[in-house]
Amino acid sequence: MIQSNRTNVLRLLAALAMLMLSGWAIAQAPPLVTDDVDTPGPGKWEINLGTTGEKTAHAWNVDMFAADVNFGVGEHGQLTFEIPWSYAKETGGPASTGLGEVGGGWKWRFHDREEGEGGEPGGGYALAIYPQVTSSWSSRSTRKGLAPQHTSFLMPVLLNFAAGGFEVGTEFGRNFTQHEQDEWEAGVYVMRECISEKFECMGEIHQYWGGGNTQTLVNLGFTYAINERLNLMVSAGRQFGDRNDEQQKFAYYLGFQNPALKIRPHRIARPVVPQRMAGFVFSVSAFDALPSTARGLGGGRGSHASGCYAARSAGRIMESPDARRDAMPRPAPASAQ
Repeated sequence: MIQSNRTNVLRLLAALAMLMLSGWAIAQAPPLVTDDVDTPGPGKWEINLGTTGEKTAHAWNVDMFAADVNFGVGEHGQLTFEIPWSYAKETGGPASTGLGEVGGGWKWRFHDREEGEGGEPGGGYALAIYPQVTSSWSSRSTRKGLAPQHTSFLMPVLLNFAAGGFEVGTEFGRNFTQHEQDEWEAGVYVMRECISEKFECMGEIHQYWGGGNTQTLVNLGFTYAINERLNLMVSAGRQFGDRNDEQQKFAYYLGFQNPALKIRPHRIARPVVPQRMAGFVFSVSAFDALPSTARGLGGGRGSHASGCYAARSAGRIMESPDARRDAMPRPAPASAQ
């Protein structure tokens, strides 16, 4: 039974890796914890594959392989599913592995920023909500401490705007946990291109409080465009606050994303440009050349999460009355009498 479960998980992870390498995958919120307002766009996939972990005073807790899968529903919606294969080891104790905390969510951006010159994001702000549910799918993992005992529901509000050449995002929400005291959390991140157009640097402060415990994560990270089809994502940080066995002395994220279908966050499509050809009008939505280091934000609790506005892309062929008339055969001119 255990061997069968492991085989099924390995098959799922292999399928996600093949999707990523085949060009279906693009990314969302890693390598940060604070989520943003971005969504993939209609019918588009975002997949983040990586590893994330934390070192506490007496234990290591690691998601050895974390898959964060996002699907765009319309211009403003996103469905999210997260599944990790986890590892835990307390000092002096045996190591445990198994299915970790599984999560799902729905992001809805209900207010967009203004459109700027050349399709760039303009002034104003964007707002979204991102309700998420996390739970354990394996009683064995719960007994081994790899997944929580009770189901949690997180309800955050997300805000994004530009300031001083930086992209700025904030998150504020409440985490409702079954049979346990609720917890609040809030975060802010800043990010911008750095070093070269292949790098994007970022930092965040993310705080959790409730149940007599307050912890503040300070996290720094970057993305690097290895090539046109693959980005490297890295972050590292630690928590400051009440000294206890839960405090993260060190936390990290290391993962990859496929930027083949990626659109820079908040990028807006250029106006449709009709092109006449053989009696038809082809309508194509064109995009600027985009740096492949654009940040995605998906993900949720228990893993680092990020996405991007994906503008509508039209590939339809529309018949124009004028073009149809021009394409019709014309009668030969009557001969002179």
